[in-house]
Amino acid sequence: MKKIRDYINRYSITIVLLSLLSIAVCSVSLVNGRWVYASVRMAINKPIPTNNIPTPAVIMAGAWLNDFEKSHPDNECASDLLVQIKYLKGEKLAQRFTFDKHMATTIVTREPVDLNINSNKYARVFRTRIRQELEKEGVNFAGHYSIVSIGLTGWGSNDYIINRKTGKAFVFPYKAYSLGFNKDSNLLIVNPKEDLLESIKDSYSYSENCGDVWNWVDGPKFTDLRPLYFLWQNDELKLLGPENVEPTINRFWEGYF
Repeated sequence: MKKIRDYINRYSITIVLLSLLSIAVCSVSLVNGRWVYASVRMAINKPIPTNNIPTPAVIMAGAWLNDFEKSHPDNECASDLLVQIKYLKGEKLAQRFTFDKHMATTIVTREPVDLNINSNKYARVFRTRIRQELEKEGVNFAGHYSIVSIGLTGWGSNDYIINRKTGKAFVFPYKAYSLGFNKDSNLLIVNPKEDLLESIKDSYSYSENCGDVWNWVDGPKFTDLRPLYFLWQNDELKLLGPENVEPTINRFWEGYF
């Protein structure tokens, strides 16, 4: 017993310190990569009341359009956009020029002909990618033609029209934000009305519609775009309307080559 008492007296301070350390270790735990005491851990794990936290406002695409025509910012962008929106809403040519009124007269009934690379110097350069797109798209325009778009040129997407009866390639000379066409119709629409309106509705601010379309020097802005209607006849484009809007020439055909 004496030895035990001597041992306790000698190491009493050490025993007390070890006991305190044991209590401390039991009182801490790893939370989110940090060691914290039980009292702190309780505060971390305690549910945070949400009744006093304001809910952030959800911005809906196109919400800015609700009052845009009545009260819009006084700047050039907003004014140009307002003119564009009013033009698109009042545009009647979309009802006049429809695919069903301009049906193709010749339909390809046999295996479509491959690209003739000797028919067009521009198509020859991009023949591999054009052929890939022809394989994917098939006949998609005017009964026996394929419209294919080739991008990653540094000039955006550029369009070709391929006659699938002869393999002859034509470049589409104009730059388009989007194209509207149909497998059974020879009507071709540049910047369809519904596409422009949809793009405006999908924006979160009017200012998203104010930039250059293709980042050209002195190039058109999005607010400059208008629908144009063409008829494809005898391997040529004929502008149906509107007569007071000039199509944008695609600079790629001269600038790239």
